[in-house]
Amino acid sequence: MAKRLAAEEGCVLVSIDSRLELLILNVVAFIAHPISYLQLLGFFIRYAGERSAYRYKIANLFLHANAKYVKARRYRLALIDQGHFQSAISLFEHPAPTDLIRKYLSHAPKPDVLIYVRPRLADLSIRLSGRHYIARERHGEEAFFRRLDVMAANAEVLIPIVDARVRVLEVRAESALEEVYERMMRDLRVHIPAHA
Repeated sequence: MAKRLAAEEGCVLVSIDSRLELLILNVVAFIAHPISYLQLLGFFIRYAGERSAYRYKIANLFLHANAKYVKARRYRLALIDQGHFQSAISLFEHPAPTDLIRKYLSHAPKPDVLIYVRPRLADLSIRLSGRHYIARERHGEEAFFRRLDVMAANAEVLIPIVDARVRVLEVRAESALEEVYERMMRDLRVHIPAHA
């Protein structure tokens, strides 16, 4: 949906094209906000969990999110798919208390609008396994679904906290993808009329 949204609305879907770009943009993020950068890094060091997930979480949830936020500032209208708010849902190995997620978010850069597509568990399972974000083969079926439950619990805590900080567009994906997309676009136009 992110690629389609970017193409149809004329915004840039922010991506990081190389390891060098990832490194440079993280240096920029550190220089711009050293305390917040180090606080967020501390969360990843402390809560990333078992060693097999550690490298993935630091690289994909922390370094890429930082780089995307820095790069997005170059554009008038940019879309970040899976930034720091996704990291807050995915970082913790167990359902996180409200205060912990609130503290994490206090150091994360704020988007203008957060679009949260709340998928059905079955759809999420298919999407994540297709992207190899959570390897069923490595951790087993039970651990895979336990991880999805943790992410869903953390999202339940996160959305009310975020809603107090930024505009949140929450889309529930109970129906076909096309219907979900159309509903999201209608709601998005209410939040950002004519890309203001």
